[in-house]
Amino acid sequence: MTCDCPMEKKGAAMAFEESEHARGKRASQREERLYSWRREWIEHPTPELIDLNAELEKTRKCMVEAIHEALEDANAPRTRYKAGDGELRSKRGGNYHYSFFLKTLWEPKDDTPVKIQIDPHDSRHVIDGTVIEADGTAIALATAEPLPEQALQLITLYEDTGRLLQQLLNAVVALRETPSQMGAKTFGVAPCIDGERGKGKLLKKIGSFVPDDDQRKANTRRAGLVLSAPGEEGLAARAHERSGRQRREEPGRDVP
Repeated sequence: MTCDCPMEKKGAAMAFEESEHARGKRASQREERLYSWRREWIEHPTPELIDLNAELEKTRKCMVEAIHEALEDANAPRTRYKAGDGELRSKRGGNYHYSFFLKTLWEPKDDTPVKIQIDPHDSRHVIDGTVIEADGTAIALATAEPLPEQALQLITLYEDTGRLLQQLLNAVVALRETPSQMGAKTFGVAPCIDGERGKGKLLKKIGSFVPDDDQRKANTRRAGLVLSAPGEEGLAARAHERSGRQRREEPGRDVP
């Protein structure tokens, strides 16, 4: 299905202008909030960092292996989409904002990372981009570097599902702890002693959120509640499976 109708292009262009005005207003509001936060920013000294607890280090290694597996899946060939009639809409905050008309229907979610192939004869000549918005027939993109003029005539897009996984891998590889070992205590691989102050004072409700027993204990110990991003549950499951398998294979251990 192609999108070459002049009326459709005109309507899509008007929709882009309206949405860009709304985005500009939201961006100004975000900048104002950031400015107010900067005025209240308090510098804290960087705490001393130590190596992870031995049991937590095993879990970290399993997590690294699981992310590598997920990266292999993410780097498998992806569906590609062509877009043309591109236009530079604005340059803001070091980013270039473009609009294109899609040759086939595609509705990626906002903020989806994408690879932009700018040379139709060389699949390795790509630029990283991010979807601002898409409605199936038109798409708005943001890039950190400008697209070549000739690329505005035709580009090829595909989802870059490995980018966030690579960032997660970098974070997990660099993971260390403070001497208080809150991570090890949260995962139950280091002892955590409840003080007298917390006894009998476990909150049953925090606003509209109802924590479970472990989360209530974590709150009295001043530990943070751990929330995962979409998709990380699968990685955690892979890491847990690897960890259990390795423990079962250790000599002298009888783990169910």
